[in-house]
Amino acid sequence: MQTADKVMEQMLATFKERGKVYKANYLMIGKILSIMFPEGITLRTPEDHNRWHLFMMTMIKATRLANTGLNHEDSGLDMAVYASMFAGMLLPDEPNP
Repeated sequence: MQTADKVMEQMLATFKERGKVYKANYLMIGKILSIMFPEGITLRTPEDHNRWHLFMMTMIKATRLANTGLNHEDSGLDMAVYASMFAGMLLPDEPNP
């Protein structure tokens, strides 16, 4: 078992390591979303929240990819996975055979 201070040291090391790759990505999201949704967005149903979550994950991966000069393979793959999940929520159910 590790002590809390050791866990926090590992967390800080991870934060610094990711920061070298993604920079201050978390600060970009608000700027982009305020341009995309100047009137805000309303989420009412569980489905609304699910779509918003997947949309946000796609946006986070897109901005991370941008911060790496469009060269971070994992971000590109993750973005494609989240976009596919999002698209699946919009498509009608397939009929049962």
